[in-house]
Amino acid sequence: MKIARIAPHMWEEPCISGQKGSGTVFFTGCSLHCVYCQNSKISSRNTSLGTEYTEKQLAEAMLCLQERGVHNINLVTASHFLPSVIKTLKIAKKQGLKIPVVYNCSGYETPQAVSSLSGLIDIFMPDIKYFSSRLSLLYSGVQDYPETAFNAIKLMRSISGSPVFENGLMLSGTLVRHLILPGSDADSRKIITRLFSEYGKDDIALSLMSQYTPMTNVKFPELTERLPKNAYLRTVAHAQKLGFSYLYTQNGDSAKESFIPEFS
Repeated sequence: MKIARIAPHMWEEPCISGQKGSGTVFFTGCSLHCVYCQNSKISSRNTSLGTEYTEKQLAEAMLCLQERGVHNINLVTASHFLPSVIKTLKIAKKQGLKIPVVYNCSGYETPQAVSSLSGLIDIFMPDIKYFSSRLSLLYSGVQDYPETAFNAIKLMRSISGSPVFENGLMLSGTLVRHLILPGSDADSRKIITRLFSEYGKDDIALSLMSQYTPMTNVKFPELTERLPKNAYLRTVAHAQKLGFSYLYTQNGDSAKESFIPEFS
C-alpha cells in the first residue's frame, strides 16, 4: 500500500475529530479522478508522493495512533488497496486496536467491496457527489456514479446501523458527506431530498460542505470560483426544513487551501 500521510487530523466533522483528532491514513491514488479534486497532490495517476507500507507496518502505525489518543482510525480513499486494508485491520484488531475505524471514501464502491468490510468498519463516511449522471460524467468521468453511490450508501447503512454518539463523538453509523459545487446547488438539493426520502431524519448523519477550493488546473469556468454563500445557505435551509437530526454545516472560512493537509 502506498500512503501519503499518517497523522492526527483536526479538520473532519466535530464528531470525528473531537478534541484529540482523527487518526487519519491518507492513501495515495483514487478510484475516481475528479477534475476539481481537493487532494490532487496525492490522488493523481502521476503522483510520486507516498511511502509503501506492508499490512504489518500499517497495523503498527494504527496502534501508534491509538496510543497517541486519537478518537478513531480514519482510512481515506483506501478502495484500491482494499484486500491489503482488510488484512491490516484484522492484524491491528488482533493486536489491540479498539477505537472505531472510519471508512472515508468517494462513495463509488461496489457492493462486494462494502460487504467485505462488515465487522471491520464502525463508521462509514462516503461522499455523495452528484444526483445527475451528466455531472458525474462531466466532472468525474463516470456516468454511473449516482446510482452506484446511492446503492453503496444503502448497504453501508445496513451494515453500520443508525448513528450512535457518545460525548459528542460518533461511535458507529453512516455519515454522508456532500461537497456543494459552484453552479450545482440545485443538484445538491435533489441529493438531500433523496437521502431524506430513503433514511428519514435519524438513520444517517449528513455533512454539507462549503469548502470547495478552485484548483489551478480546473478547466471548467464554473469551477474556477468559490461557492457563493447564498447558494450554500439555500442548500442548508433545504436540509433543515426536511428535518435531519444529525446535520453538519460549515462557514465560509473553510474554503481555503489551509484546510487541505500538507502531504509528504
